[in-house]
Amino acid sequence: MSKRNVLFLASWFPTRIHETSGNFNEKFAEAIAMFHQVVVLHVIADSDATKKVEIVTTEQDGYKKVVVYFRKRKKESIFNKIQKAYRYFKYYRQGYQIIREKWGRPDIVHNNVLFPSGLFALYLKKLHKIPYISTEHWTGYLSYRNLAIGRLRLKLTRTIARHAHWVCPVTEHLQHGMEQFGIQGNYSIVPNVVDDTVFYPSTDSFNNPIHFLHVSNCKDSHKNISGMIRAFDNFADIEKRAELTIITEESVDDVYAIMAGVSFRNQAQLKVLGRQAIEMVAEFMRKASCLLLFSNFETFSVVVAEAWSCGIPAIYSRCGGLTEINNPAIGIQVTKGNEQELFDALRTVSSGETHFDRSAILNQAREYGMVAVQEKFSALYDQVLKD
Repeated sequence: MSKRNVLFLASWFPTRIHETSGNFNEKFAEAIAMFHQVVVLHVIADSDATKKVEIVTTEQDGYKKVVVYFRKRKKESIFNKIQKAYRYFKYYRQGYQIIREKWGRPDIVHNNVLFPSGLFALYLKKLHKIPYISTEHWTGYLSYRNLAIGRLRLKLTRTIARHAHWVCPVTEHLQHGMEQFGIQGNYSIVPNVVDDTVFYPSTDSFNNPIHFLHVSNCKDSHKNISGMIRAFDNFADIEKRAELTIITEESVDDVYAIMAGVSFRNQAQLKVLGRQAIEMVAEFMRKASCLLLFSNFETFSVVVAEAWSCGIPAIYSRCGGLTEINNPAIGIQVTKGNEQELFDALRTVSSGETHFDRSAILNQAREYGMVAVQEKFSALYDQVLKD
């Protein structure tokens, strides 16, 4: 395994505009930077920008980051959209030039999310002979979303995938969804990464079978918060010691509105918290007996992997990604949207009838650890650069 100079492009990445957008890409960068030199390049329009363009260079978690902010137009006409695409490409080139001057020519480009940043990866391959691989996370390829992708975008995405040395969806389920859209490529599954220096198990065994936890953006159309709350409310009617903590990345008021909409009764048994530091999320997981996830669709579900890394099981609806795993030693799988099955699973966990296997849970979690994912990408880099 050789050390490489990696240019890390990202269609989504955390910035001052949205601190959590593409945070799974951020974790990939951190993992890869454990062994390789990584420079992240991200270009984003900023509606609050006071300057025409602002380039911010930082270093964090072992890698360098160059973010190019450019002023967003107030109105989006067809002409402005074309101009915006031109400006994206212009500022990618500008950011890349800074990277070349400071840190040299990259050996390989690691693009994250095929479109749109993959267009610049394709440009670098065609004009500068720099090979690229591309990871993919987008839920838009999943049949559950039933999205119509514009013909131009789909054509460009297919081209980016075809010219990539490797296309790396985070799950086989996502790969099948991409293939349904005619996106052909040299596929290799590499899962999302969990920071196992933060998400690790406690030394305690399962000691509170009625303390449940949910962590997400709490968008009801995606995470089915209303269905989860209804099922828990019915369960709380018969188990007065049960507790559910919901941690939302967005506004707590949105969760309270959902609770009001379903006429939630057992207020004392449900706690809603706003965004927490990642270390606090991990601590909440270690203290919980079980994670709840009742989503309508998932591409991967990092939160399930994080829970397993903390040594706790999960109750989850089968809807893609890790929720396709059906192993009673590590969790309970229920049918998507079936609140009765979720209610039954809550009762099963609280009764102690199901005996989860912590060693099996942690063994599953090792697949998503920082070193494991870094080694998978390093092997792909080596194969590309030996071709």
